[in-house]
Amino acid sequence: MMKLRYCQEEIPFEQALHGLVEVGMENILVTEVGKALLYQKNFETYQVTKPDKVRIRELVEEFLTQNKIRDHEALGDWLKEKKQSRQSLIKKLVYQERLRILKRLVIPNPMVQDEFIKRKHQLDWILFSLIQVSEEALIWELYYQIKDDGQDFEHLARQYSILPGAIYGGLEEPAQVDALNPELKHKLLALKSGQITEPFTLDGRTYNIARLMRTHSTQLTTQLDARLREELFAEWTMRQLAMGNLQLESATAHTGKDGGKELAWP
Repeated sequence: MMKLRYCQEEIPFEQALHGLVEVGMENILVTEVGKALLYQKNFETYQVTKPDKVRIRELVEEFLTQNKIRDHEALGDWLKEKKQSRQSLIKKLVYQERLRILKRLVIPNPMVQDEFIKRKHQLDWILFSLIQVSEEALIWELYYQIKDDGQDFEHLARQYSILPGAIYGGLEEPAQVDALNPELKHKLLALKSGQITEPFTLDGRTYNIARLMRTHSTQLTTQLDARLREELFAEWTMRQLAMGNLQLESATAHTGKDGGKELAWP
């Protein structure tokens, strides 16, 4: 029988599980157990074998590098501090390696690329400046000062704009393109870097001139590939658990200590 040790006291695993049930947190354990069972099953389905000794040595060396551990002697000290054994570390590294391979089999590259294309418009961002005033006549005057007289956009923004970004020369926070007001997005994407829009209003009460600073078209980098794969794999995991209908059942599931009855909803 498995036991937990807490404050030098041994606690049977079933008792620990009961403690989670008592505070309504058993689903956390059920989900994690379900994931472990699901991945073990799919290691067999996808024929993800355990790495050989050469690969295990590579995994250990990679672990040392990632955690900035000097050598194997220092690793021994690190494990002692973490109250872990070398064998438990190797088991963990082997499991992580098999899981990494499983993710690439379950979520192949074409699926990641399709997800990137679908979400690219949400990932692209834009940097722009904005002058906003409350008088239409003033915004047109500022527009011609910039366009025809070569006045500095930032200087006029600091002097006249009513937006918080005025102190930064009208510079707005970088924004996701897809999150912009549709009309503002249309106007900005029609510009080249450094160009300004004609005066416009979005609410009928304030008047604006926008200047495009730059746009950033997101590329499918190694980091983004890994992030999308993780998200897709997490979605796949939850779908599989839902289909498996994993549940924690107990003969006393509907009784409690209060007279043997389940506590009523308040």
